Amino acid sequence: MRTMIFVMVVLFTSIAHGAKLKSGNWACHTESQFQEMMMVSAGKDRRGIAYMLKHGCFAVPGGVQASILRVSAHGAMKIVAYTGDKTSIMWVHRQALSDIMK
Repeated sequence: MRTMIFVMVVLFTSIAHGAKLKSGNWACHTESQFQEMMMVSAGKDRRGIAYMLKHGCFAVPGGVQASILRVSAHGAMKIVAYTGDKTSIMWVHRQALSDIMK
């Protein structure tokens, strides 16, 4: 058990630095909004997606540097994205990040 926890800590520490956002994915301001966006997106519900885009979710810009703050059991990640001197906290799916092991 200790070995497994140690491996997880090392893995998440190594992926927490140097990640970049990939375009073509969704991000939301809260975890609950993100889960709702995943539901309407999986169902290809265009009206639901349009609603979520007006209520806390947005398309991910590509190439933006990010750090992982938290990983949920279902693949969502709380990240901080860096754009110039500004930072933004958002929830994305793990597939929205590239270069996470470099």
